Amino acid sequence: MSSFSLHKLPFWLHSLIELIPSGVFLVNPTSQFYACKTTSDLQSAGPQCYRSTDIPTPGAEAMIRQYGVLLFVSVLISIIFAIRKVDVTSRQVAAALTLYHLAPIVRATSRLWGGETGWLPDDMGGPWVHLIVHIILVLTLGTVAVGAGVSIKDPHEMKIQSKRD
Repeated sequence: MSSFSLHKLPFWLHSLIELIPSGVFLVNPTSQFYACKTTSDLQSAGPQCYRSTDIPTPGAEAMIRQYGVLLFVSVLISIIFAIRKVDVTSRQVAAALTLYHLAPIVRATSRLWGGETGWLPDDMGGPWVHLIVHIILVLTLGTVAVGAGVSIKDPHEMKIQSKRD
């Protein structure tokens, strides 16, 4: 096991952040069938959530659970890369995770542009929280992906790198 490095922090952050929704999607996939509508009524205590009027397709719950499994697997992979040396492979994994985190940024932005309430405590924080958290993850994982401040000192890894060029 290798020592702690700031360059491993993005992998730990990904694991911590994505562990929560993976658990929610696995244990309670039907929680994703709710929608919140915004109100312009200033006297309202907060967003008003209602059960979707559409009946979800039979496979919707299984699909959300499958997504929960995929998120959990990404957590496990991220932990593996958090406890090993930063090398070319970990940079490539950081790049892949960076690309993944772009999708929640787009989703959170579209939710905000659509007029959804920015803070929803029953929705793992809501779109503003999702936007900020995933931007931080894109920046930190992206930094590892491009290799900013990380030097590869293992001569074997350098040989592998030179053979690829």
